[in-house]
Amino acid sequence: MTTLAPDAAADATVAERVRRVREAHDSNVSRAEAWRRRGPLLPALIFMIVVTQIPFVFTLYYSTLTWNLVRPGSRRFVGLQNYLDVVRDSTFWQIAINTVVLIVGTVLISVVLGLLLALLLDRVFLGRGVVRTLLITPFLVTPVAGALMWKTAMLDPVFGIVNWVLSPFGVHNVDWVSRFPLASVMVNLVWQWTPFMMLLILAGLQSMPRDILEAGRVDGAGAFQLFRELTLAHLRRFIELGTVLGAIYLVNTFDPIYMMTQGGPGTASSNLPFYIYQRAFLGFDIGQAAAMGVIVVIFTMIIASFALRLIFKSFTGKEEAA
Repeated sequence: MTTLAPDAAADATVAERVRRVREAHDSNVSRAEAWRRRGPLLPALIFMIVVTQIPFVFTLYYSTLTWNLVRPGSRRFVGLQNYLDVVRDSTFWQIAINTVVLIVGTVLISVVLGLLLALLLDRVFLGRGVVRTLLITPFLVTPVAGALMWKTAMLDPVFGIVNWVLSPFGVHNVDWVSRFPLASVMVNLVWQWTPFMMLLILAGLQSMPRDILEAGRVDGAGAFQLFRELTLAHLRRFIELGTVLGAIYLVNTFDPIYMMTQGGPGTASSNLPFYIYQRAFLGFDIGQAAAMGVIVVIFTMIIASFALRLIFKSFTGKEEAA
C-alpha cells in the first residue's frame, strides 16, 4: 500500500499535466484557426476604419474650432461653442422638421405602395415577369438622373407629363417644383424607393406557407380577415426591416434636393445634409458644419440602434417560435 500510493499520485500528476498540455495546444490551435478565419477580413476592416472612422475623428476635431475659410487666421479652438450655436439656431430645427417629414412621408408612402404592388405580383398572371422588371427599374436609375427626369420631364410647368395628364381635369401650367418643393422631392423619392419595398415585401409573401391560408379559408375567413390576421402579421418584420433601411438611407438624401430645388425657396425643401453642405461649401463655416454633422450622426445612430434592436428581436423571436 505504501508503494502504490505514490505511484497513483504520480500517475494523477502526469495525467493532469497531459490534460493541461492538450488544453493549451487546443487553445493555441483554436486561436490560430480564429485568426486564419479572420485574416481575410482584416483588409476590409482596415479600409473601413480609414474611410469612415478617421474622417469622423477629424470632423470631431473641426467641430471644436471656429474656422471660416474666407477669413485667414480665424482658426482657433472654441470647445463646445459650435454645438451651442447649432442648438440655438432656429433654422437648424426647422430644417430638422423638414428632414423628419421627408423621411416619414417617403417611407410610409413607399411601404404602402410597395405592399400593394407586392400583393399584385404575388398572383400569377400573363406577363408577370415583364411587369416585375418594369417596376424594379426606378430603383436602378441613378438618383441624379431620376431627379433631373422628374424636374424636366415630369413636373415641368409647360412640357411636363404630369400637367398633360391632369389637363383634362382643369390643371394647366402648374409649377410643381416651385409651389410644392418638398412634396416634389418626396414624389421623386417615393418613385425611387417603392421598388425596394416591393421586393422586400414580395420576398416575405413568397416565404409564407400556403397551407396556413388554405386552413383559414376552410375555417370560413374572408379575404380581408386572411390579409389582416395572417398575411400582414407574417409581413410585419419585413415591413419593419424595409422601414428602418429606408429611413437610414433617406437621412443622407442630397442628390434630389440639389438637382430639383437647391433647398428652396428659402429653406422650404432643405434637409440636414443639404444645410450642412450650405454651411460648409457656401458659407465656408467649417466649424459649425462639422458640429451639425456630428449631431446628425449621433441622432441617426441612436435611432438606428433602437430600431435595429427591435427588428432583430422580431426575427429571432419568430425563428424561436417556429
